[in-house]
Amino acid sequence: MAIENPNKKNMLVGMIWCVLGIAVTFISYYCATEGGSYSIFYGAIIYGIYQAGKGWSAHLRELRAEAQMGEFKKWVLIGVCALALVGGLTYASWDMMHASPFEEKEQVVDLHEDDVRLTLPAGFAKIDTREIEDTDSTYASMSIYSYDSDYGFLVEYIEYGFSDTLATEDIYDRLAINAMSYSDTILAFPRMRNLGDREALRYIGYFNDDNTVAVCHEIVHNGNLISVYCFGMGPEIDSLQIACAAEFVRYNIELK
Repeated sequence: MAIENPNKKNMLVGMIWCVLGIAVTFISYYCATEGGSYSIFYGAIIYGIYQAGKGWSAHLRELRAEAQMGEFKKWVLIGVCALALVGGLTYASWDMMHASPFEEKEQVVDLHEDDVRLTLPAGFAKIDTREIEDTDSTYASMSIYSYDSDYGFLVEYIEYGFSDTLATEDIYDRLAINAMSYSDTILAFPRMRNLGDREALRYIGYFNDDNTVAVCHEIVHNGNLISVYCFGMGPEIDSLQIACAAEFVRYNIELK
């Protein structure tokens, strides 16, 4: 049905522009990759509010001049409700896009039947967990990824099924060979490191495509391999990153 009143047309066109601007902003946000950019269509939203507001105020003046007080009050209410709806949607979109990605509570995950426990304090992003089942060509494994305001952390638990008495240094050569092919450039060669009550093989690699430095600690525990990666922006070794990686392995991972 055609709308003949030009003021009502302005209100309809303005609401369409406003809703489309908010909707496309939501779509842009959800389609953006993690840490990537997205577009906020301020122009469409502001133009829609202006156009609808202009038509609404002109229509109210028109109704008052014609002494149609019943219609006047109805359109005042419609305008207030529409304004509240647009304001609510705008605030909700702003709040969603500016919400902190970090959890306010501690996160705890048990790996491989409580063999290893990972504890992340408040201030880390929600844990992303992935599992791979045992096949003819792959070992069963579990990987956990999270990040704080400084670094990303990846914990991989691979069920190799070594002897329970095997220590990390017993397969140093095998782990060191794998470490040499892990990244594009080795910044620190594999070396055994003492981290409190555990011995770990540590090496540092650089990835060209991501411009990322990874500090890796590997531990053999109960016949299985635990690899802990701490990722930071490269291309140089950061002493703070090395210290944070060591503290993460020492205090956030409990070996049972």
